[in-house]
Amino acid sequence: MSFIVYISKYMKTIEINTSFNVNITFNQASVFQRGMAYFVDMLIVWLTIGLIWLISMIFVSEPTPLQFFLIAGPIFGFYTLVFEIVRNGQTIGKRAMRIQVIRIDGKRSRISDSFMRWIFRLVDIYFSASLLAILTITASKKGQRLGDMLADTCVIRIRERPEISLPAILKLNELQNHTPEYPEVTRLTESDMMTIKEAVDRFRKHPNEGHQRAIDVLTANLEELLQIKCGNNKVRFLNDLIRDYVILTR
Repeated sequence: MSFIVYISKYMKTIEINTSFNVNITFNQASVFQRGMAYFVDMLIVWLTIGLIWLISMIFVSEPTPLQFFLIAGPIFGFYTLVFEIVRNGQTIGKRAMRIQVIRIDGKRSRISDSFMRWIFRLVDIYFSASLLAILTITASKKGQRLGDMLADTCVIRIRERPEISLPAILKLNELQNHTPEYPEVTRLTESDMMTIKEAVDRFRKHPNEGHQRAIDVLTANLEELLQIKCGNNKVRFLNDLIRDYVILTR
């Protein structure tokens, strides 16, 4: 246990300012974690190429190098780009290593961000045999390779916690007869609600000045965004929003 505490003490972190102007701290993905994710992805890519090639040989008596390139090229070239766009910054390898690409300004990742990272893989990884990527990730304060710097992204370690959906946070059987007080909350996303839940949990665990300020800023932003008033108890207001969201979206 002491070893884990020692490692986490020196693990690089990055603060992301969410769309509600609340800072959330994440652990940066290490070079090793990113390298292992890349290894898993390449293993999947080449196994897929090999399988398709073997199947194609059944129908083509004398396959040519051009035919192999036509099969391997799109899979090898576009695998990372497609998965990071479709899976919100995660390839299969990144998911296996519990890491994810996010924007450092807290906004939702765009297709152009994934495209920029994908283009500069040529320089960061392939043309330099990954040396440039390793050097820039290690030297960068935010753990960014060149493609990340230009795309304004970083790679974080996803927190180790059970996969749980927002409705599971509350006991739904206790809410059947409750009338939602804030129907406007449906304008928010589940990701937004998880941010609210995390801010409340942190304040309850460590009710210091910093977390109180986060609650104040979060409440003010929600009041302005949803055009509602919270009353005197801000924590209760945030919990009521979570409760109403669960009721209205389950």
